[in-house]
Amino acid sequence: MLQIRPSGQAFLFLLFTGLLISETSAMAQVSTAKLDSVSKQMYSDGESEFIIVEAMKDGFIREGQSFYFVNTDQGVIKINDQVVPHPYQRRYGQLIADFNAANPDRRCFGSLRSTGPSSDELLNPQSKFRKPPYVANDATTRVVTSLSMDGLADTTQNVRVEYNLTGIYVNGTRLDPTVEAKYKKLILKLHSYEPLQPNDELIMSVTP
Repeated sequence: MLQIRPSGQAFLFLLFTGLLISETSAMAQVSTAKLDSVSKQMYSDGESEFIIVEAMKDGFIREGQSFYFVNTDQGVIKINDQVVPHPYQRRYGQLIADFNAANPDRRCFGSLRSTGPSSDELLNPQSKFRKPPYVANDATTRVVTSLSMDGLADTTQNVRVEYNLTGIYVNGTRLDPTVEAKYKKLILKLHSYEPLQPNDELIMSVTP
């Protein structure tokens, strides 16, 4: 039986390559485990961006690369204009539904256009990604408080604000275009949200 053995240098190269592949795989596994841990912590903390970490864990969003995440009214999830494959679609949909039920004032965004967070931002619990300047609850309160000060909302009653491509609505009534621009800028600043497609919608609600 003919046996072919690599030379000493070739054997060392193959051994080194094997070790390198094993180490890389181990690092990738640890990275996935860390992303999973970050996602669960953000979910527990009521941070809606946890779903972005889930998408990073699954390879749909990459560090430092621009992305566009959309969750349509019909419950179809797209990333960079591509419908997410069914197994992920169902899992993400359930995660978002559970999150929204547990956090009515911090609902997951209808869409988000941004850049994949860096490793430092992901792993640092105090980073702007993990702990943004205004969490969704504070952002919603600030928007509704501003509406109240402008005489556009009665905070002694339930207030529901809807923002989609057709405009901003407070309890079903669209804001006048002269003040709508102000609130579009405010919502973009506080919620990092701007509707870009017909099905995009942000819903904010506050109860007295």
